[in-house]
Amino acid sequence: MIPLEDADARGRAVRLLVSRAGLDDGQGAVMRRELHSQLSCAADRAFRSGASTLAICTTGPGGVPLPASLVVTFIPGGTVPSEQEAWLQEAGGRLDTASVPAGRVVRRVANRVTSLADGELAGVTTVVVDYWLTREDGAGVVHLAASTPLVDHEAAMVGLFDAVIESARWSSATS
Repeated sequence: MIPLEDADARGRAVRLLVSRAGLDDGQGAVMRRELHSQLSCAADRAFRSGASTLAICTTGPGGVPLPASLVVTFIPGGTVPSEQEAWLQEAGGRLDTASVPAGRVVRRVANRVTSLADGELAGVTTVVVDYWLTREDGAGVVHLAASTPLVDHEAAMVGLFDAVIESARWSSATS
């Protein structure tokens, strides 16, 4: 978890993630610098977009590489978008709705190709799954954006992201 509100805490969390990445082989220094740069940029971008939380997963069970991220943003006064809304239709991807313990959720699954503005990452395709949930207290919407570069494993990764959303519950600390 990378806290976004405090720049110093954000920097410490990125450094800790990089130090735990196990990049201690001969090319480790270059890879650590690149990972630090990418994580710092992602955290800064998430903060600027109004997100409150950035969760990064680099490995799964048994140390298997499992690159994925989850950005959580609260939209005060917002409402869950309808599947019929033009901007969602234009954005592409598959749209559907479901009922989970935290409430009704709208989900969009799409592939995104990074633009030239993303520098070295230009042209990389990622699976992006957006979820919108109305807060339990009705004060707005929580947007959760999960992504992974594991396009060849889209079905499994969407299933993993869905499981995270299905496990979500409201508590007095979150509402």
